[in-house]
Amino acid sequence: KKEGYLVGNDGCKYGCFTRPAQYCESECSLRKGTGGYCYAWLACYCYNMPDWVPTWNSAKNRCGK
Repeated sequence: KKEGYLVGNDGCKYGCFTRPAQYCESECSLRKGTGGYCYAWLACYCYNMPDWVPTWNSAKNRCGK
C-alpha cells in the first residue's frame, strides 16, 4: 500500500481547485484507497492505495513534457 498524489494519463496531478468537496475522496476510493483530500485546494492526495495506482513522483515527473 502507498499514499501520494493521483496522476492522470498525462502525468499531471489531479487538480481539485474547482471540484466539489468530496471529489478527491471519491477518486481515491475508485482506486481502492481508504481516503483522500484536496491538498491546499490544488491536488488530490490519497491514502492506502494499491501499489499499481500511479502517483506523482518528482524524479519521474512528465507533466507538461
